[in-house]
Order: sequence, then C-alpha cells, then structure tokens
Amino acid sequence: MGQCPSRQRRSVDVDVVFSFIELGDLPGLMKFTPSNFCWSNGSLPPLHFAILQGMSRGRHEIHLRIVEWMLNAGADPHHQAPYFRISGFFPDSNKSAMVRLSVGPPNSPTATIEVAFAGHSAISLSVAWLKALHRSPTASHGQRGNSVSAHSTQSHIQYFESILAVIARAMDARRTQATVDQGVINRWEVMRDMTETHNVTFETAGGAVTCHDIVLMAASPVLKALLQSPMKEAASKSIAVEETPRAGVALFLDILYMSATRSHPDYEAVLAALSLAHRWEVGNTVHILSDLLRDMISEESFAAIAEAAAHQGMEALQRECAMFASKNPKVQNSQLSSAAWRMLGLSGGRAGEKVEGLKQRRTF
Repeated sequence: MGQCPSRQRRSVDVDVVFSFIELGDLPGLMKFTPSNFCWSNGSLPPLHFAILQGMSRGRHEIHLRIVEWMLNAGADPHHQAPYFRISGFFPDSNKSAMVRLSVGPPNSPTATIEVAFAGHSAISLSVAWLKALHRSPTASHGQRGNSVSAHSTQSHIQYFESILAVIARAMDARRTQATVDQGVINRWEVMRDMTETHNVTFETAGGAVTCHDIVLMAASPVLKALLQSPMKEAASKSIAVEETPRAGVALFLDILYMSATRSHPDYEAVLAALSLAHRWEVGNTVHILSDLLRDMISEESFAAIAEAAAHQGMEALQRECAMFASKNPKVQNSQLSSAAWRMLGLSGGRAGEKVEGLKQRRTF
C-alpha cells in the first residue's frame, strides 16, 4: 500500500530540507522550507543534522548561520534524537547512532573521536562533542604532537561553543512577543512627540526630557510609587537623573513608548537606558536593551558592557560577553571587577586588582 498524500508530501519536504542543509545552501533552505515544516522529524531531527554536517564537513560558518535560521524558524533545541541507527546520513558512522570525526594523522590512535547522538538534544549533543574534543590528546598535547591536528581540534571546539551561543541567544529571544500593526507604533510615536501634553520632566546631565506620567506609571511600579507619593518628585513632576546622559533617558522613553527608536544610540547611551530600566524595574525594556548591547560588544565597549551584565544579573548578556572574551585575548587584560571576572569564568589579566573609581568595601 502506498503512503497517503500528506505523508508523501511530508517525506518530500524532509528530503528537500535535508538536501539544502547538506549542501550548505541557506538561501535555498529559507526559500523552500514550508512555513508549517515539522522540525521534530521522526528519523533524525534536522537541527542535529545541521550541527553535525557543519562539523563533519568543516563548514563551520555557513552551518552556524543555518542553525541560527532553523532555531528562529521553530526548530526545538530540546528535541531528542531517536535511539536507533539512521543509515545514509553520515558515511563515517560505523556504529549504532554514532558519528566519527577525524582529528589526527591517519592510523594514529588519536585520529578519530566518536560520539553517539542517540537520545541527545541539540544542546546536550553539542556539550557531548565539546567534552570529547577537550579530552582528545590533540587538544591538550597538540603542541608536542601534530600542530595541524591541534588546530583542527581547537577549530571544532570553537564551532561547538559557537553553536551553544547561537542556541542560547535563540532561547533568550523566545520571550512572548506579538505582531503589532505599524499604525499602532506610529500612534505611540505621535504621543511620544506631543511634548505640549507631557507632564513629567527628567532632569538629565544634558538637559530636560519630558513624557507622560501615565506611561511611566503603567510601565514601572517604582515610578508609579514615586509619582503617587508625598515626595517632592510627585508634587513637582520632576525626576532628577543628573548623572545620566540625555541620550540615555531619551532612548529609555523611546523603548517605553514604542519598543523602537529613530535614534542611533552608541553603547554608552544604551547602557545608561538599561541602568534606568533595571533601577525602575521595567522588565521588557531591560530585555530589549540587553539585546541591543549583545550586538555592540567590541574591544572598546567590552569592559563597560561586561560590568553591567555582571552587576545587573543579565544572563544572556553575560554569556555573550564570556564568548567574546574567550576569543579575544586583548580584552582578557581589561580592568574589571572581580564579580565581572567570575561571571566570565576567566582569570583575567587584572582580576583581583582594585578597579579605578570603586571604593574599597568595608565589612562590619
């Protein structure tokens, strides 16, 4: 008996998706993957296949982009591979649900590493490969052995570290979101710009910035309590943030009103806005600004962003800083607080030294 049309169609879709993954053709994958594609394929999850293809074929960068797109399209990094061998996917696989990787000279006892993918999620599979690669003699003794082998092993280690970073970013991004008509955002932007109706003033380092009190009270329990209290801020509707640059306050309000901005803030303005959002407990604004900072990490901005991530407990930003530091020796000599170095999991060139501008803590 033949398959029903729906199952035939599903089988064709799976073959097409796997073929584009194998080819490393991201544009083709994006174009021909059905919008309702089932990412929990019953044989081998496509996400596992993409991760392992990037490893076995040495095409790390393109398969990192493929994995990132698949995660954004709905692939589940927690979905587990089945507990049986799947023939035809990996030519080097000679055991049940095992994948082999050559990392050393031919006929060498350290020439191959084998890792089972049965029962693994994409996350645990990547961790398993990291453990296996770190335990490989070519990772720990590469300088005394074959330098080419050591380079290959380190390259694969960096690949799986990057895979885990991509998965972490995708998981962080999966907070509840809704599609909003552009007209709604435009309307809130008009309200943001109706300065003649504003009744609260922020006194910043660069001058006054105004807004509506009702927007502040709806967004922040801290500001609501402040503006409804008998304190002078409530009476004058003036809030002093004189240590904060004007651009930071303006960005904070843009995100508060619209979750968007027409400005082009630098990392210092984003950090200032993030500090306000954190202080005033505006959770979704913290997430948005943290996401902005993840794309702004550089050698110049690293120290400031790492300190903010450490002291404000932003896990996604902490992971991004740690990944950046692990691949950039220059920033490992940055002058950071001990809390920031602990967050990064690195010793740091100046870990434990007194950080300029911080007073010594006294314990009573």
